[in-house]
Amino acid sequence: MVTYCFVTDDGETTERHYSSIPKNPPKRVKIGNKWAHRDFSREQGGVSGGKACWPRKSLALGCSPDEVKEYEKWERELGVPTRHCPDTGDAIIESRDHQNRLMKARGLRNWDAGYGDYSGRH
Repeated sequence: MVTYCFVTDDGETTERHYSSIPKNPPKRVKIGNKWAHRDFSREQGGVSGGKACWPRKSLALGCSPDEVKEYEKWERELGVPTRHCPDTGDAIIESRDHQNRLMKARGLRNWDAGYGDYSGRH
């Protein structure tokens, strides 16, 4: 399975999945009435700049695809704007700090917290 990531100029993201590598991979796709271009950085896990795991998707901090707009509005109101994948509802976590602020704002615990991470116990 091959996954291609796309992003619009205003940051809306989507993925397209293929069972095999297409002969001519798409360079852009349409999301609603907007065009989105390939986002190679997201496809490679954000490897450029030494940030190999950011941004990343979080199923645990995500929601149902039907609730994406509600969650994005709620998280903006909490002071931690967060994008969600429209296809899956997964939260798109931009950085370690973003994850810490989002978990704290939502009152969640991070059982895998490392040194300096918000764990919900402070």
